[in-house]
Order: sequence, then structure tokens, then C-alpha cells
Amino acid sequence: MSIQPRPGYGFPEAPKEKTDQPCLIVPNDRIVEFYNAVTGAKRDLRNVNKAAKAWFTAAAKDRGWTQVKWYLEHDRPRGLAALLVYKYQESSE
Repeated sequence: MSIQPRPGYGFPEAPKEKTDQPCLIVPNDRIVEFYNAVTGAKRDLRNVNKAAKAWFTAAAKDRGWTQVKWYLEHDRPRGLAALLVYKYQESSE
């Protein structure tokens, strides 16, 4: 799956080297913003659904994130937030 975001929408890129902060929290509204912009959905989402969750997980792995963990946002009854995790792998060259 090749993801081509529209201009002005920047999906978070995974670090290219070892870092002290290998995680990034992406709140519900940003996930929905990315999903609506990239997919051109006929009906804009307000909260992350199964399709948006699957798309976001695939897009994150496409961009080098090792893992995506999903959590309920504490201030939003139905809002899901994503935790992107990057695990640096030393090259064996």
C-alpha cells in the first residue's frame, strides 16, 4: 500500500537513527485528519473507526515505525490515540 498524502499533511516519519525518544503519541484528531486527507473519504470521520485504524497502522509500518499501540483518549469517550514505537536495529554490515 503506497500512501501519498496531499500537500500540507505530514504523516510522522520514524527516526532514521537511534534516539532517546523512540515513541510518539498521535491523538485521535490528527489520525482522523491524516485519514480524511489521504483517502479522500466521501464522508469525513470524526473518530477513528476500523478502516482508519487499519489504514493508520499500515501507513505507520510503511514509514518505518515498528509498532502501533492503540489507547482510548482520556478526554474523549470514543477517541482512539495511537502510540507509534520505533525500535532501532543495528545493521549487521
